[in-house]
Amino acid sequence: MKFKLSLAKKKKGFDCSIIEGCKSIVNKLFGSGVDKYFKAVNISIIVIFVTVLNYIYNFDIKKLKNKDKNLLYMYYGFLACLVGFAISINWIYFEYSKNKKKRISPLDVKSN
Repeated sequence: MKFKLSLAKKKKGFDCSIIEGCKSIVNKLFGSGVDKYFKAVNISIIVIFVTVLNYIYNFDIKKLKNKDKNLLYMYYGFLACLVGFAISINWIYFEYSKNKKKRISPLDVKSN
């Protein structure tokens, strides 16, 4: 037998807290469950990508020294790594959503 104890009473009407309101807004924007984390990671990747592109475009090519040129190459390398990371994260999300539609658990053993 299972007994449910409701220690906290639910408030009815307009008596909800600000935190619950923020949680519901975040759930409506990003979704719920694992989808929310994938979307948050994608948004953060886009923000970092735009920031690095801003650094690259604001670089003055005429006044470059050898160290500054290495810094510019480092920005390009970081941008390439960021694109690879974004592709891998979105590939994982694609596989997750594909398996979610099929209702296959990743722990299931496939038998041929």
